[in-house]
Parts: sequence; C-alpha cells; structure tokens
Amino acid sequence: MPRLTADTHARRAEEHAKVGRLMVQVGAEWGAVCLFYSAYHLVKRALILDPVFDNPVALAQVDLPEAARHPESHRGHTRSGGGRVWGVSDLVLKLYAPLEQPYKRLTVASHHVRYGRGFRGGAVGLQRLEQDLATIEQASAAGIMCGPMPMPTAVRRP
Repeated sequence: MPRLTADTHARRAEEHAKVGRLMVQVGAEWGAVCLFYSAYHLVKRALILDPVFDNPVALAQVDLPEAARHPESHRGHTRSGGGRVWGVSDLVLKLYAPLEQPYKRLTVASHHVRYGRGFRGGAVGLQRLEQDLATIEQASAAGIMCGPMPMPTAVRRP
C-alpha cells in the first residue's frame, strides 16, 4: 500500500474528527475510535513533516533511525534478528512527550471500544477525549510537533 502524504493525513484527521465529534454529541462510544484515528493521522502527518528526520545528527541525538518517520504499527517491537521497529505510540512518547497522555487516553479508549467491553467513561469521558484530541490538534496547528518537544517542568520525568 502506498504511503499517505502529509496533506492526506491532515484531511483524514479532519474527517475523523468531524465524525467523532458528531458521534460524541449523541453519546455514541464509537466516537472514541474516530477521535483516536484523527489524532493518529495528525501524528503521522507530524512525523512526515518533522525536520528531525532530515538531520542525521539530530536523529542520532534522539536515537532514531530515519525509517521511524514512517511507522507501520501502533506499537513498536524488537525484530527477532535484532533491531527495533518503532510504532506510532513509541514515537509520540519519544518526540512529542507532552502529548503522550492525551494520545494514550485516545488509544486506550479506542481499543476498549473495538476489542473490549466498550467505553465506560460515559458522556463526561467522551468529552475528555474530545479535549485530548483538541490538545493534539492545537499542537499540530501551532507547528510545534517538531523534534523532541520539551516536557513542561511540572510533568518532567526524572
């Protein structure tokens, strides 16, 4: 399957967000899936446009291969012959750490809807997921999803 362009990811993100928000308005748990996939496409777009992947020195500083720009799975893994395959969630943590929690909540909610007992957060939980997507949309629109995003001091990990 051919890779999507940054513009295509942006359009897909917008389409999924629109449908997701409509579903949230009527309390449909599948809105969580649409909101997650909107965030997913925004991250994929950011990875394509992120200048860190154009600079071998910057990539070495963050310990990523150029191939990580185009992840093909949600979560990474280690190859049987050695070497790491990076997933989208891994790259959010590695490059866009301030967005890790909103992205993770969207991921988990989507997974529960698709494979588990459904989303248990009710209307308030769905509204929280809308806020999580809005946080990622704002970072995308501001163009700050570039290279390692600094963690806010209050959230910085040891």
